[in-house]
Amino acid sequence: SASTTSGQSFIDKRQTTVTKTINQTGEDYNTLTLWEDAQDGNLVTADEVHVGELYDDDGDLTDQFTIDGSTTDATRFMKITVPAADRHAGTAAAGATVTKTLTGSGSVISINDDYTVIEWVVFKIGIDAGGGNLTIYGLQPYNVKDCFIQNCIIALTSQANVNNYDATLGIRIEVDTAGSGFRTYVMNCILYNWNVGGSSPASTGIRANSGSHRTLELRSYNNTVYNCDKGYLLTIGGTLNYYINNCLGVANGTDFTFAGTAQANDYNASDDATATGANSITTASTGDFVLTTAGSENLHLKSTAVEINEGTDLATSPSGVQN
Repeated sequence: SASTTSGQSFIDKRQTTVTKTINQTGEDYNTLTLWEDAQDGNLVTADEVHVGELYDDDGDLTDQFTIDGSTTDATRFMKITVPAADRHAGTAAAGATVTKTLTGSGSVISINDDYTVIEWVVFKIGIDAGGGNLTIYGLQPYNVKDCFIQNCIIALTSQANVNNYDATLGIRIEVDTAGSGFRTYVMNCILYNWNVGGSSPASTGIRANSGSHRTLELRSYNNTVYNCDKGYLLTIGGTLNYYINNCLGVANGTDFTFAGTAQANDYNASDDATATGANSITTASTGDFVLTTAGSENLHLKSTAVEINEGTDLATSPSGVQN
């Protein structure tokens, strides 16, 4: 058993954690798809957390799959993570990586199970399709409660046949079913180059949408979105409550587009006038980053960047926000 507070997930020592290795010598599975197929199930009855531990030993993975079919709750869920030695250092140059070129509409990972956690993975996504009117997503939480996407790099790194795409989105969060508790956390992530296409929905780094008469909560903390048509795009048909703090948007067509109700929206930064809040900054620039050369992006902030020491201390709530 374990405890939960405000949507956070905690595992205490009594919880059984089943960890399987992926993409290393002597691995349990050589793809994320095989891990998900084998490890889903009724985790509540089993009283287990199922962890896929992704290594960087045998090259990039090329998975495209759905996390679906498990019975979960806030203390028993599916989790994809990376061991400390194989984690990226804030760029896509190294670390456990999924490299996938999509040739049609869809997402690299569709997340349909409540309480799923994905962390520390680099996603290098390409597009190359012969058809038309296509929309693709990197990660897509769909009608889920308390999904955590944290410490990931999600980039559109190769583009071909771009005229066949209506929109490309790094993270698309959508709720179109009745109910409550639909909430996604995006924390400590870097997204860039989601700028192919431009129709509805606009190409976007992080997009959240509540369908007609539906309710969604977005919590976006410590994220950077660069060189997208829209940086952060919130749209509503129903109710959308959002918490956005310490988020940076630079070189996007529009950095922040808000809709819904701001429960917390401050200490953000943009290079246009869209970072609202008394403590937000609207003088950010590409010069604040270490490197913006295409293919070698390093979106760490320089020591002289205007954003340094201008954020708010989020302490440790929710769990993982400081990692």
